[in-house]
Amino acid sequence: MALKTIVDKFCRKAGIASSDVAQRQVAVEFINEACSELWTSTDLAGCLRECIVQVNGNYEIALPAFVGKVRAIREFDSKYPWTIQDLRPRYHMYSWVHEWTGWRDKGKRALCKDITEITPLHLAVNSVESPALTIYAVGKTADAASVAEEIELTSITTSSVNQFEDIESITKLEKNTQDVTITDDSGNVLAILYNNMLTTAYTVLDIADFPFTIPPQTAESLCMEVLFKPVLPRLFYDSDTFPVEGYDDVIVGKAMQLYYEEMPGAEERAQIWGQKAESIASRIHKDTIGGKTMRFEFQRHPHDNLFFNNLSRPTHKAV
Repeated sequence: MALKTIVDKFCRKAGIASSDVAQRQVAVEFINEACSELWTSTDLAGCLRECIVQVNGNYEIALPAFVGKVRAIREFDSKYPWTIQDLRPRYHMYSWVHEWTGWRDKGKRALCKDITEITPLHLAVNSVESPALTIYAVGKTADAASVAEEIELTSITTSSVNQFEDIESITKLEKNTQDVTITDDSGNVLAILYNNMLTTAYTVLDIADFPFTIPPQTAESLCMEVLFKPVLPRLFYDSDTFPVEGYDDVIVGKAMQLYYEEMPGAEERAQIWGQKAESIASRIHKDTIGGKTMRFEFQRHPHDNLFFNNLSRPTHKAV
């Protein structure tokens, strides 16, 4: 269902007027908070997506902005799975075992490409909106470790006043009608602030040295399949929808729980709505995965190899 339908159901149950602009905004805030809690609580059935990226060994790449959390990676050509690590294994005593078929998750960054030379930010849109869109950029300059600047897009191309060495964040306060492309002096795309996103955020991954540094490599062998959970967009317009179908009643129940949690003396009501939302979500999940074949792989624990290796050793009979 569209956001308008969810807002109407929430307002009807909460006893507030959806026609009132201020009360509708309150309802939208509770609904977006409920969507966020539901989205981050688990991988909902049907929420995962796939994409293919081309990589090189011993390089850092920024995944597309729509990629939220990476769940699995494998080689496109050989179908061999890779591991996803955090930053710590690289600093172990025997770090060489982590330099093969692995990606290091370096977290989120505001830019998809590093700034190599000090530059102003050049922002471009296809047309000027009314009222003019304001972008907020925070970054490092030659004179300060952190500088904030408001950039009002009064023309199709607008540049920042500050010369930045690095960028911490690029944000806006609400959705708009078109994407904003941010480039440097050389025309390199540093980031794209999509119209349905309030900030730029790219997942940065460090590709292992091997086997991509061992020639020869075909174009297919340099491609990786990525299973990921998308970024949750904020619901703003009446026509906006939740990324996965069928969870609208769960969102309403979760929003009611959050609504009553802020109301003194309504803790019991909040608990009832929370239990109802969880019950509906559980039924939807079971109904969605019903009839689908699921495969489980159980790998042998390394300790078990000690026993099996001893059994496989040849025995010698004393003469």
